[in-house]
Amino acid sequence: MALWLPEGFDWRNPDYTPVYLRRSEALMRIRKGDVDLKALKQYYAEDRPAQFIHDWGMTFDPRNAERKLPTTVPFLLFERQEQFLTWLKDRWRGREDGLAEKSRDMGMSWLCVGFAVWMLLFQPGTVTGFGSRKVYTLSGGERQRLKLATHLGAAGGVYVLDEPTTGLHLADVAQLLGLLDRLVEAGKSVIVVEHHQSVMAHADWIIDLGPGAGHDGGRIVFEGTPADLVAARDTLTAQHLAAYVGA
Repeated sequence: MALWLPEGFDWRNPDYTPVYLRRSEALMRIRKGDVDLKALKQYYAEDRPAQFIHDWGMTFDPRNAERKLPTTVPFLLFERQEQFLTWLKDRWRGREDGLAEKSRDMGMSWLCVGFAVWMLLFQPGTVTGFGSRKVYTLSGGERQRLKLATHLGAAGGVYVLDEPTTGLHLADVAQLLGLLDRLVEAGKSVIVVEHHQSVMAHADWIIDLGPGAGHDGGRIVFEGTPADLVAARDTLTAQHLAAYVGA
């Protein structure tokens, strides 16, 4: 169902008077008991975050000050905003992660706040949290995971990572491994060039190059599972990995 807008509404030069009148009349009917409040709540609770925000939400647009317009205005949604809210709802219903590129013209921060309010009011047990980080303030591990997360929804693909644990805290390494698992579960092939024992222990298959480093290496000295490598103990990597896993 299309969201209601005043006839002839101009997004560039909006007149919110009809919107305030409509909301005031709706509130009066609710207060007089002419509206079944329980039924109205149920209506909004049935996957209608966009309708709820459009009907009752308010937003803040500082750019309006330059145009001599009110900065606090009714949160009327255009089509792309409604589509974004549907995408948010689908991610939540499907218990799926999602990553969206922020666009100021979309008002995505306010859309997320409005969506959180809808959930808190109509979805019992909801807990929400917000954070704002610039990419250059993220740790190496956070940037690494962010880059990988952008590929989770892509179809197919082979990913080759060269020492992705460099500079990462141990907690970041654990989260990185979890993200790599999800890439594999999503049907991707992940090849990691790495010396970190936790990555080797976590791998499905290891190709060990040696027997030494630099000019003393370059030959495949082992190929198999981490357990088989530890059991063999006939390479330098095998000895270090065995000590790491306590075998």
